[in-house]
Amino acid sequence: MDYQKIVEEYAIKHGKDTVCQAGERNGYKYFHVFSNKTKGHKIGPYQYIKISPNGTVIKIYDLQEIMWAGKQESLLNEP
Repeated sequence: MDYQKIVEEYAIKHGKDTVCQAGERNGYKYFHVFSNKTKGHKIGPYQYIKISPNGTVIKIYDLQEIMWAGKQESLLNEP
C-alpha cells in the first residue's frame, strides 16, 4: 500500500501542500498535513490524519491522539 501517495492526494484535495510522517500505531500510519505558508503561525489545532491498513483516511479529532502524533512527528524529525 502506498501510504505516501494516499496522504499526498488527501493533502491536495484539502488545499494543503506539506505532509510529514507522524508515527505508526496499531497498524495505522499517522501524518501531519498542512500548508507550508502557515508554518510557524498559530491558526488552530494541527491537522493530523491516520491511514488504516486498508487505505482509509481518518481525520483525528481526539486531543490526546493529536498530542501523541505531534510528539512522534518531533521524534522522527530530530536532527
